[in-house]
Amino acid sequence: MSIPWGETKGDNDLGGYHVVWTRDLVQSATALLATGQTGTPLRALIWLAAIQRTDGRFPQNSWINGNAYWCGVQLDEIATPILLAYRLHREGVTLGRFNPCVMILRAAAYLIRQGPVTAQERWEESAGYSPSTLATVIADLVCAAEFAKQLSETDTADFILQYADWLTEIDAKPLGAGGKRKLRPSVLTIGHSTRTLEEFIGLLLAHGATCVVDVRTVPRSRHNPQFNRASLPGSLKAAGLGYVHLPGLGGLRHARSDSVNLSWRNVTFRGYADYMQTPEFEQNLDELVQLANQERIVLMCAEALPWRCHRSLIADALLVRGIRTEDIMGPTRRQVHTLTPFAKVRGTTITYPAGASRSTPKKASANAPDRSP
Repeated sequence: MSIPWGETKGDNDLGGYHVVWTRDLVQSATALLATGQTGTPLRALIWLAAIQRTDGRFPQNSWINGNAYWCGVQLDEIATPILLAYRLHREGVTLGRFNPCVMILRAAAYLIRQGPVTAQERWEESAGYSPSTLATVIADLVCAAEFAKQLSETDTADFILQYADWLTEIDAKPLGAGGKRKLRPSVLTIGHSTRTLEEFIGLLLAHGATCVVDVRTVPRSRHNPQFNRASLPGSLKAAGLGYVHLPGLGGLRHARSDSVNLSWRNVTFRGYADYMQTPEFEQNLDELVQLANQERIVLMCAEALPWRCHRSLIADALLVRGIRTEDIMGPTRRQVHTLTPFAKVRGTTITYPAGASRSTPKKASANAPDRSP
């Protein structure tokens, strides 16, 4: 096959059109199916089932051995394998010992849990409501409901169809310029603490994260070496997750002698609040927001409790920019970040001046003395 933009791209360019895109594989397989060929489409479906993540995701693209290359999440790529399975079933293709139902219901569950906003739209690769993505997801959820009915899972089938109906209402709403209504991204946070690597990655996948943004100034841990920068990116990549180290948002900042953030009695938090007033912080926060527009990112630091970590101040800065931040507290629980009660906001600038309300937030009460003002 020819390579798009062949005058500037060649075999020395790894990735891109040298790897398998889930969407394109499904389209090629269904084209072969339309000509009466069934062997290759069936093998394509089995291959897709083999590379599916346990949370229902498929890689944005991957090598033939199933290793992910790019780790973005495009919801239509998670949906399209369902349609391939349905078309093979409708054509009466014998699947042998292969049962696609696990793959189908996993993908449908992911679409419902993480949609309807897609982290990446197929062409622009920006987050928001995409009409083409919504249309694909709706069609494939209807197919998933048919498989659920065949399993006598009528309640599941009804729920999937109700959700698909709700998506049609979103699709009918007015869209902005470019055919897509773009939303501000949301950001997750987590502290690795003393968790095992398997537990940590399990939490990330359970909450749909696609990329870890490490905001530790010193990205290593003597007591928990599984989170050292030397090895963590490789471990995450094996699970289909990306990794970015952003030391420009790291902690361990010194408080200024003329600090205006005197409501922070903890000098570590006061030092970070002072740093938040600098152009360097603004630049790195902008980079973080750009990453959030491309991936479902999770800020990672070491401290398990968010209110004892400087990432809560980063969350303050995101919040005043209209970006929702949620702290991962367990496999099925997230806690929405709220603005620090004694913060003073002017535009997107936050200070914590002396004399501000010193009421301690509930979440920080007895369990977080280091964060109390």
